[in-house]
Amino acid sequence: MKRLIHNRRTMTKVVLGTLLSVVAAFQACGPGQLTKSQYASTDGNALDNSNYMIGDGGMIGTDGAKTVAVSNSENVLSSLVSMAGIGVPSARTLQVYNRERTKIAESGKADSVNAPMWVAVTTLSGEVCWDLIIAEKALAQNQRRIFTQVDFATAPAQVSDTAKNDLIRRLARSAWARNETSDELTLIKSGMASITGTTPADTDRQMLFACTAVMASLDAHDQ
Repeated sequence: MKRLIHNRRTMTKVVLGTLLSVVAAFQACGPGQLTKSQYASTDGNALDNSNYMIGDGGMIGTDGAKTVAVSNSENVLSSLVSMAGIGVPSARTLQVYNRERTKIAESGKADSVNAPMWVAVTTLSGEVCWDLIIAEKALAQNQRRIFTQVDFATAPAQVSDTAKNDLIRRLARSAWARNETSDELTLIKSGMASITGTTPADTDRQMLFACTAVMASLDAHDQ
């Protein structure tokens, strides 16, 4: 149990730290073109950024931790696609999956979870989230499933708190089968706010952060 709780705390730090690299690289070159060196060292030490690491509790609760297994290399992509509701992943996402799957444990047992594995899961989650964003941007707002109140043609400052709360609630229900906690809501919105800018592309990046934060969390992959 102590090992499990430690893993959940460590993976929470990995998710939030890696998210910064995913979103930063998206600004520079777009998903699908990232390399492992852009994320972290193999032991996760490069993820030590005090602005984005969180302590006990955090995005993934450690009190009453229950994980006995997580998504494995065979089902992680189908699980993410199901959470996102995109139907079929893009060719770009499939390419990233084929590149990253060797870093993801075959068994999915909790004691096999480590930092490099969760870097790969976070990377893949970002790609699936980008598929979701592309798909929903092409729809009228009232036809969307997740970003129903987001105007992707505006800058981040024009995305209201109500819209952010709504999309996080929808993501949480889709990935966690529950509502987000107040702490989780605060953490995700804080991360979104750290992504500054005044263009619609910056709104895309904020949405990418929120989606990946939820879909790359351990709670999204409990088996």
